[in-house]
Amino acid sequence: MPKVPRVVIFFTLCVFCLFVVGSGVTVAVDAFQDGNSDQETIETVEDSTNYLSPAVETDDQYQEVSIDVASAVDSSAQELQTEHDIRSFTRELQFVDGIETQGELGQKRLEVVEGRYLALDQRQQALFEQYSTGEMSSNRFARELVRLGTAIKTQRSYRERIFTEVYDGRPTAPSEDFQRRFNSLELSLTPEQPVTERLRSAMTGAGDPALVYSQSAEEVLVLATIDDETYVRQATLRDERNLGAEDQFTDLWRDATNRAGSLYPWAFSSENLRDVDPFNLEVYSQVYAVRAQHSHGELSVYLDGATRNVFHENQLKRVQSLPVTQSVQNESDDLVGNVSLTNGAGPMLVSVTDDAGAPIEDASIIVDSDPVGLTDSDGELWVVQPSGEAEVGITTEGDETVSVQIPESD
Repeated sequence: MPKVPRVVIFFTLCVFCLFVVGSGVTVAVDAFQDGNSDQETIETVEDSTNYLSPAVETDDQYQEVSIDVASAVDSSAQELQTEHDIRSFTRELQFVDGIETQGELGQKRLEVVEGRYLALDQRQQALFEQYSTGEMSSNRFARELVRLGTAIKTQRSYRERIFTEVYDGRPTAPSEDFQRRFNSLELSLTPEQPVTERLRSAMTGAGDPALVYSQSAEEVLVLATIDDETYVRQATLRDERNLGAEDQFTDLWRDATNRAGSLYPWAFSSENLRDVDPFNLEVYSQVYAVRAQHSHGELSVYLDGATRNVFHENQLKRVQSLPVTQSVQNESDDLVGNVSLTNGAGPMLVSVTDDAGAPIEDASIIVDSDPVGLTDSDGELWVVQPSGEAEVGITTEGDETVSVQIPESD
């Protein structure tokens, strides 16, 4: 959609970001003094980033995801359909004269995309509900989630082509009200989703199988995985959105970045913050995206200007950088199991040795009733820490067993 010139936005935000990095958390914490600077669904963490967490009870489980031929074929089919829509639009545009008439055609096509976005938004809500109530199996849910993501992605490609062909560099544009409504809906549907992308990679055969931990409720989906010693977590809380309501960020991106800093003070503090980047810079939108590089990894948050709250969050953390908050150990005969916990909603390290301290490779690890993998040559396995109390079961190739009880994460 038409935007304020990027040079203006880029210069303004660069100056602001330098100010934020240079002054540390003071900018963020002092930004709002209206008594409503807290968000109940943001959990506070010591010595690491806070995190977006469901306020309601969720259904939790682990799932191994691997190649799924049907998903790969379906993704290709959706992409081909979008290419057909784009070619059809391009041909139709060739027979339309005049900027105003072309703008009318572009508007009609954008309204079609808007209708599809609304349907996809409803579909997302239905998926969350069906998965959380057990109406949909975890395997089917993973397929439908990837399918939904592909549908949204292809519609965004279609919208981008319409904008390029009709509006880019031209004086005509849809109304500001339409742009704000459309852009807000699009950005709320298209946040970066690194775990979903990891699912897509596993299902299409582009990547290795993935073990994914999920929390789900009616308006909630949290997915997390360990990928090459990086802890990856995405959380979506749909009920923190209020699309179409009045935007409370009067200073737009400055207010949004300040708000993010007030909700994640450790990540935005001067000693931990490496860089801050407001991105997805749509002028006419109530959705704001802010990315912060910090000493443990990367945080991306999406805020709704109407609620002033985060409704989607991505966390990428190097597992070796995270502080261990608690170690729990148990032993049985000649087997010792140790679980090192990190701060809430983080990964945990399972270590298995014999009574002399020698690591045991290929020990099978089960969290409650879910198999989560085998220990490596160092007798270790990183796995996503569950949100509640759980039992970690350990079984060696020689059928020796030990179990470790882990407490509920803080």
